[in-house]
Amino acid sequence: MKKRHGWQIDEKWISYSPGVVTSVNTAILAYTKPGDKVLMQTPIYYPFYNSIIDNERELVTNSLRDNNGHYGIDFEDLEKKLSDNVKMMIFAVPTTR
Repeated sequence: MKKRHGWQIDEKWISYSPGVVTSVNTAILAYTKPGDKVLMQTPIYYPFYNSIIDNERELVTNSLRDNNGHYGIDFEDLEKKLSDNVKMMIFAVPTTR
């Protein structure tokens, strides 16, 4: 990370997780409460939907736009939804179509 991005990573910042879905669930539980709004951009890896719903959070979506085979953010919709008391956003980058 230091060589590629200039980021100095402290070893204390790193912790083990058996997978990305476990990490998403842990983050949702750590940073939100039941009933809180959690935003994700769609399409997204399908287990992330359940990570929000199964943890009793409210799912808010911001659909990505098709820009000639690549996804792009609808910033107007994103800003509107984030301003409506969203407590957390799951940011995952989809691959090209």
